Amino acid sequence: MKTRILFYLFPIIILSSCLSMENSLVLDNDGGGTFFIRYLISKELAQTYDLPAHNPNRSSDFLPAHNPNRSSDFLPAHNPNRSSDFLPFPVARADFERLLVGKEGVELEEYAMEENGNSYSITAGLRFKTVHDLAEIHGLGEKDLFFIKNGSHHFFHEEIRLPDMDLTPEDKAIWNEILIDEYFSFSITVPSAIYEKSMGTLQPDKRTLFYSISVKDLIINGKNLVFDVKW
Repeated sequence: MKTRILFYLFPIIILSSCLSMENSLVLDNDGGGTFFIRYLISKELAQTYDLPAHNPNRSSDFLPAHNPNRSSDFLPAHNPNRSSDFLPFPVARADFERLLVGKEGVELEEYAMEENGNSYSITAGLRFKTVHDLAEIHGLGEKDLFFIKNGSHHFFHEEIRLPDMDLTPEDKAIWNEILIDEYFSFSITVPSAIYEKSMGTLQPDKRTLFYSISVKDLIINGKNLVFDVKW
């Protein structure tokens, strides 16, 4: 996985004091499955930047590539003449639908947005025919996300490549003070018992692998995350 996968880690680094992310992947033995993503966006962030969670009548117009007339200078404070539609990841239903235009192997199976305490919870489920189809919507190479089937054996690989932030001790101290409860989690569920894994905790059903890390540790440690699963 490059910075974009499991849906776009770099924005978490930018907005980390206001956002957590949960991702889960349910795989079939043929390499198809469903990818679920859940954002927890603070109401403060939603109100400050007039995000779709706060204003459901508009999309977040999240990728400049979809609007070539827009600058990539995404902070409204730097450009008072533009809207605050700056988030570089899908938030509204329209964002997900636009992301999937022309992607016949992936469809939006479900979408929901609801209040959750001091946050908005946004959940989307993407049904895909092959892991390759899933990789394509993130612009990933074959080395970052792939699935191999050999007889009754199955192998899944996914890598999250973190940007090289080259943090100084002072930078790390600042992040340590800013980041408190934000987290990133990932789980994968497969049809039969997992017999080998690279990281994460195997759940009681033996078919689900779960991994969670605080955004603080994710940023300060700066290590790529590699998920290898065999069943």
